Amino acid sequence: MRLGVRQAQLARVVGVSAMAVTQWERGRSSPPGSTARPS
Repeated sequence: MRLGVRQAQLARVVGVSAMAVTQWERGRSSPPGSTARPS
């Protein structure tokens, strides 16, 4: 899914590092349940 936001912007909104977002996108890690929000 593409939202048109940069990794740094997403990281700031959800309160994680940009590196964490990069790792999520590459499948190296998953966001913790507390970070995921229902749509």
